Amino acid sequence: MRNQRRGFTLVEVLVISAVVAVLLALFLPAVAEAQEEARKNQCKNHLKQMGLAMHNYHDVHKTFPPGWVAAKEDAEEGPFLGWVAA
Repeated sequence: MRNQRRGFTLVEVLVISAVVAVLLALFLPAVAEAQEEARKNQCKNHLKQMGLAMHNYHDVHKTFPPGWVAAKEDAEEGPFLGWVAA
């Protein structure tokens, strides 16, 4: 009876490695594209939320938020705060 060895040959390991590498090469761009789409949707959602907040402010105060506000009550010159910081 011959001595039979169990295991993978070098060629089999290289073929499997090549298949895994090809699958990863196909998979990684799809993941990056999905992440970019998620970032884009998050940005759009933030812009929508800012628009809704400004319209809510308008409904309450009958005007949109000011473009800038003096940091001190009677300041003629800066520093000034934009409506986002206010």
